[in-house]
Amino acid sequence: MTFECRKSDEYIGQYDLSGGSLLEEEIVSTSDTQFARLMKRFGNTDWVKEGQKKYLKKVDGVCPFCHKELDHQHFEEELKECFDEEYQESIKNLATYKAEYDGWMDAVLDVLDKNSSTNFPRSDLSLYSEKLERLRTIIQNNQKIIQQKVDKPAEKVELQDTDTLVAELDDIVSEINKLIIANNEAYDKKKETKANCDKLRDLYRELHPEDYRDVPPFEDSYERYCKENGINLKSEEMIMTEHDKKYYRSLIDELKKLPKETEWAEFKVNNFAPNEIGEYLSTLSNSGALHEKETAYLLYGVHDETHEIVGTKFKPKEAKVGNEELENWLLTQLTPRIDFKFVEVYTEKGPVVVVEIPVAKIQPTAFKGVEYIRVGSYSKKLKDFPEKERKLWRMFEIRPFETMSAKENVDSETITRMLDTGAFYTLMSLPVPSTRDEIIHDFSEYGFIKRMDNGNYSITNMGALLFAKDIRDFIYLENKRIRVIRYKGSGRTNAIRDQFFYKGYAVGFDDIVNYIMSMLPQEETIETARREEFIMFPEKAVREMLGNLMIHQDMTARGQSLMVEIFDERIEATNPGSLLVDVDRIIDTAPHARNEKMADFLRLVHICEVRGSGFDRMEEGMCDWKIPAPKVETGEDFCRTMFFWHESLSKWSKEDKTRTCYLYVCYCYVNGIEVSNAVLRDRFGITEVNKAMASRIIKDTVETGKIKLKDPNAAVKMRRYVPYWA
Repeated sequence: MTFECRKSDEYIGQYDLSGGSLLEEEIVSTSDTQFARLMKRFGNTDWVKEGQKKYLKKVDGVCPFCHKELDHQHFEEELKECFDEEYQESIKNLATYKAEYDGWMDAVLDVLDKNSSTNFPRSDLSLYSEKLERLRTIIQNNQKIIQQKVDKPAEKVELQDTDTLVAELDDIVSEINKLIIANNEAYDKKKETKANCDKLRDLYRELHPEDYRDVPPFEDSYERYCKENGINLKSEEMIMTEHDKKYYRSLIDELKKLPKETEWAEFKVNNFAPNEIGEYLSTLSNSGALHEKETAYLLYGVHDETHEIVGTKFKPKEAKVGNEELENWLLTQLTPRIDFKFVEVYTEKGPVVVVEIPVAKIQPTAFKGVEYIRVGSYSKKLKDFPEKERKLWRMFEIRPFETMSAKENVDSETITRMLDTGAFYTLMSLPVPSTRDEIIHDFSEYGFIKRMDNGNYSITNMGALLFAKDIRDFIYLENKRIRVIRYKGSGRTNAIRDQFFYKGYAVGFDDIVNYIMSMLPQEETIETARREEFIMFPEKAVREMLGNLMIHQDMTARGQSLMVEIFDERIEATNPGSLLVDVDRIIDTAPHARNEKMADFLRLVHICEVRGSGFDRMEEGMCDWKIPAPKVETGEDFCRTMFFWHESLSKWSKEDKTRTCYLYVCYCYVNGIEVSNAVLRDRFGITEVNKAMASRIIKDTVETGKIKLKDPNAAVKMRRYVPYWA
């Protein structure tokens, strides 16, 4: 059956949620060592555990907590003994519970989301959609609460209730399913009813042959019967929903009111030669862009002079060019391919075909390699009108890609179905409004959607890129997805994992970061009979790298996904579009991005760095880990950021050392820190007894011309260094 609404309870029992009892427990070690007793007395178990996890490998004779010199040779062993087997088991069970909870809720939301897209016209899903968005927000908050517990096991937490909303949603599904069952029963009687009607028609023909021609065909009668009795035909037999019929009839009425000569709308009756349609698609797409429209229109069945409906014989779904369907043939002849649409509308005065044509956004639309434009009431070659051509290209430059439409003519219910509106309020730390109208108002205020003249809305590129539940719902944005590839070794010949992420950037940011972190190489060591793992790159740097990837990409580039490639000892993140600033000045450059509106929002919700490119935040992370500074490469159509990991300073290349020295000097200069030999030793993890190594790196960097002495006359011990541009 085409229509199917499913309940959430089919997943109950498939996930082990027994670990949820740990949320309300204070998870602390029961170890009875002197250090453990002291730790519990001060209530700083989580603080000590965090220090053990992040800094124990780099103590170098200094306590990672108080920064005093260690006076106990068994410090590491004693610290580990503070966290006994019972504690470790609880931590493991807590992590398992988090994974099970995430999997369970993802499964439940997947089922409930699919119900939202049902095409069954007799079901009112407005209440369902509102409850679903509230449930999604609660789940997201609960996931943050669970993560908080994972990060700080000693704290007690409590989850918000989801059972009530899930039960209410399941009740709505039950009512919809009752309607579907009743509808199906009526539909299934069609065959039997038709057979009886055929017998009656045959009998009527024998008795009244002269009147037989006036008896309506069964299909016409049956469709009228279904309409009168609220019975829905199978989806493949439906022309369009009542909502769509109402919209297109209203649209036709509005377009009929236009003046006779309008450069973004054309009226025809029966002249539907394929080449002429193709030229009009190019003409109206380009002319619509000049007039700052989102969509242009070509109407068949409306008189060009009077704008009265006269009907048309044009059947676009049946039309062919050779053996190829007309619509597909037109698509292959257009550059770039635009998502035009034929819509057949049946009116009292006859059929009308509405051709919806997206306006040109990044370059003029061409048919068979030729670009056309409207001049008066005629289609002309664009190249013959250079002033219009210059103006059209200026329109592409002036109008930000973010404000352009990704999806038009959608109602408020469709907006909440396609966009994760709940995530917006979670990111903004605001309560979810009680009505959909308030949500629509907020999304309009932030430019995620725009109200159209016909009362419907368009979802902007920014709204879709940030909050899409599935970016594939927006045909022009699918290539803006994030792709993460994990390779084995240092080359690209052996890809072992290849993952695409289709959620909007704001919605899916944390998921992508977590996935990248899970794919990063880990160094394993075995000490005191315990296996320890050390992730090679800091999450702080990875977050900034991913944020930069999103906001600095060239949105107009086609066919290029944002890509993160993970190798055994490096990460490469590549986006389309060259770097907008000099590579050498990347840390001190003022904030500047290709997509300023989107960048402003991501900065507002603390996904991206506020001060500038975020490169300084990356450097902070690499400094914490004592690994090389990020490296940036750029060309005409790409920008690539690279992270490198080396086990020890002796394995760094000379270029790694001088680049890191220069960038750290830049970082310190911007942040008002004077750079001495000691400061640079700390950046590289060099002990004082080996300060000659730091001096050598400084000397090599000075020779490259990247840094210089702040005071050339200063004594050796008083030497301070600044960037060459300071």
